[in-house]
Amino acid sequence: MLARPRAHRVQPTRGMRVVTVCLSHDIDHLSVREHVHDGIVLKFLLRTVLELCLHRIPRTEVCNRFLSVPHDDWNNLPALVKYDAEQGVKSTFFFRTANGLGLAYNYKAAGRWMAMIRGAGLDVDVHGIAYDDAKDMVIERERFAALMGEEPVGIRMHYLRFGPRTPQLLASSGYRYDCSIRSSSVFQPYRIGGLVGFPLHLMGSDLFYGPRHHVQSGTLRSAQERTLRAFDLADSQGGFVSCLLHQRHFSEPWSKWREWYMWLVELVRQGHGMQIKSYAEMLDEPAV
Repeated sequence: MLARPRAHRVQPTRGMRVVTVCLSHDIDHLSVREHVHDGIVLKFLLRTVLELCLHRIPRTEVCNRFLSVPHDDWNNLPALVKYDAEQGVKSTFFFRTANGLGLAYNYKAAGRWMAMIRGAGLDVDVHGIAYDDAKDMVIERERFAALMGEEPVGIRMHYLRFGPRTPQLLASSGYRYDCSIRSSSVFQPYRIGGLVGFPLHLMGSDLFYGPRHHVQSGTLRSAQERTLRAFDLADSQGGFVSCLLHQRHFSEPWSKWREWYMWLVELVRQGHGMQIKSYAEMLDEPAV
């Protein structure tokens, strides 16, 4: 059973109007074993050693990260789905249906996890690879539909890849929303043709690794403070914040990342003028 996050002094500095928060999880790994033939595990271990040498993470976390490899502990979906469902968080999980850029799991193997998430009342959509190829976009959608028995509603591109033709291609493929554009200025949902775009404002990897994603540099407190600044800015610009935590980071080897996410959920649930909705639910908002 997960322990409740410790109380932190980092709290909103003023009363806010309603801020709607969308929470999401990109599923990049289902197992350590799927990376036997690539360099993902080696890169992960070398980065962990470098972070230890630079005093960025404690020894206990280093041990937990190393142990996550032989224990094959990169999934964490049961714990994360259970937590979100128990907290009443209508989050969205993005699964890939094509390989590439470090995504190696068999998409058919994801079917049971996707069904489990949908059975818990949470949303499932596509973690896309094809961002500039209409044919490959259709293949990704068809594979998703074959697994789930229904068409996907939205998509987020892996590595947030996006091109000039991406919105038009996504809309033509049948997607109703995309959430692939990173925004540090907390700009609000937008429309491009028939497609609604939800910008991504806060990502665990950005908060703790920094923009270049080389080694961990952020702390729990700095992540909390950046989150609250985003809420303050959203309050003045339209009231929408989009957040992402990769499911691998909801675990003991990334304890501060998990603690940030649990703090965020608790903060929103306490009130403070905020509410949680899924991206699909946001499509019904009159202002979108």
